Amino acid sequence: MKQIFSKPMEWVLLALALAPLLFMAITWGSYPEKVPLHWGPDGNVDRMGSPSALWMLACIGLVFYPVLLLIPKIDPKRKNIDAAGKGFGSLRFILHLFFAVLPIIAGLAALNIITDIPQTIIILVLLLFLGMGNYLTVVKPNYFAGIRTPWTLSNDEVWRKTHRLGGRTWVIMSLVMLPLVFVLPPKTMFIVFISAVTLSTVGVVIYSYLIWKKLKSEQQ
Repeated sequence: MKQIFSKPMEWVLLALALAPLLFMAITWGSYPEKVPLHWGPDGNVDRMGSPSALWMLACIGLVFYPVLLLIPKIDPKRKNIDAAGKGFGSLRFILHLFFAVLPIIAGLAALNIITDIPQTIIILVLLLFLGMGNYLTVVKPNYFAGIRTPWTLSNDEVWRKTHRLGGRTWVIMSLVMLPLVFVLPPKTMFIVFISAVTLSTVGVVIYSYLIWKKLKSEQQ
């Protein structure tokens, strides 16, 4: 444990995991009895609840911290994670930053400081896809992080080509869609966002199968 926390980045990640809890502690006395907990595709609040639910959201980063810390140590392909150098560390940073910002946004919405929450959430998720897309282009075969289909896990070449396409697809999708958030109505943007994520994901999975099938036929 002492060796783990001798790395400055580990302290940064732990700070990100604790940041939403600190935010909740500071703002706790300012929340009304009922706060918005869910928004519909049209951008309107469709569920209210107790502000104590915000504590559960604030704990996500802290719950995932030991999980993400342990993954490289139990993955049978740990050598690939180690070989990626700072790659998996970058992924952890991206996820912990997302887990830190999301509860704070929800808290600010409950305090009526942020009013256009659906737009803000879509921007945050697109930035997550942008960061994840950059990671996918360099991630090596492992059992926990990446596009894990039967075909990518069975062949390193299929893994490499699938992740290169998937990473580029997510980056391009995010860059194209980010400006649309400020132009399209909330409901339309939600439909466009869900459609783009679904099509890009399904497309990459199909591509991984086609590459696997092609390589298999070449080897016969």
